[in-house]
Amino acid sequence: MFSKTARSFFPFLLLVILALSGCTPVGKSVVWKQEKVDFSEFDTFFIRPAFNETGKPLDEKPLAQLTAYLKESFTAKKLMITDDPEAKSRVLSIQSAILVYETKKGSGNRQYWSSGIRTAECTIRTRLIDKSNDRVVGEIVTAKAAGFGSLYSLDPYKKILQVAAGEIAENVGGIIQGENRNR
Repeated sequence: MFSKTARSFFPFLLLVILALSGCTPVGKSVVWKQEKVDFSEFDTFFIRPAFNETGKPLDEKPLAQLTAYLKESFTAKKLMITDDPEAKSRVLSIQSAILVYETKKGSGNRQYWSSGIRTAECTIRTRLIDKSNDRVVGEIVTAKAAGFGSLYSLDPYKKILQVAAGEIAENVGGIIQGENRNR
């Protein structure tokens, strides 16, 4: 019925579809920063433990995972972190809150190829706080989603948090280097 070429192409196409239905950004992160702050002065970062602002009970595991992924991501981006809560000089405190963390049934929109696919969604707000005066000098809002049935289906929430933490670290690095403008 199908040619040999078509039969060998189908498994490849299926793999591509599964790979593309994984963790996707819901949109670009929204980055806000105070214009009068010289971010190049900050050379160390203190990652505060993430907390729950979903309005619902949330297990401690995703909060601890997000905090750990932020530390890994900052280290990978060569952004120096400190575990000393008393450090104040030239330290930018990173305070993240999970705003949305849930599973939804898909509606067949452009992002997912068929209706009924379940998705995991997560929205994180990260505040950048000048530790010398405890003033919020910036904020990043990051939203991610992952489809079940994708390559991330073994633990989509874990992958969402990992990808979001990487994007947060990338945005902070951009702010420090003067690349990110208010968006």
